[in-house]
Amino acid sequence: MLSTLAERLLEAMKGPPQVSAAELARACKVKPPSVNGWTSGDSKTMEASNLLAAARLCGVSPDWLATGIGGKKPSALARFTGEVQARMNNLGEEDAFRCENVIRAHLGLEPLRLPAKKKAA
Repeated sequence: MLSTLAERLLEAMKGPPQVSAAELARACKVKPPSVNGWTSGDSKTMEASNLLAAARLCGVSPDWLATGIGGKKPSALARFTGEVQARMNNLGEEDAFRCENVIRAHLGLEPLRLPAKKKAA
């Protein structure tokens, strides 16, 4: 069992898909020394946003990457959810809001209300 974050991250980076330290730094929006700290074990933790970005880039489960528990590869539902979330992050606020309400309607949940726009002074 891979017991440290550094071991799991290095394993994840081997792929597929194979991921370089530079690619991981870009995906996490950090400088290469941060990635070196993660892979060397000097840094024992990662910020949640970096862990999620690394897991998404490497195609592994965030839970597995963080703890070593569960399967290395994410479930089909987790992959789908991550893809939807990534795409919604690229939408404008109103479009993302509409998409979320479509999903909520399919799940039988109450729709969210779009906050009123503030008027310019």
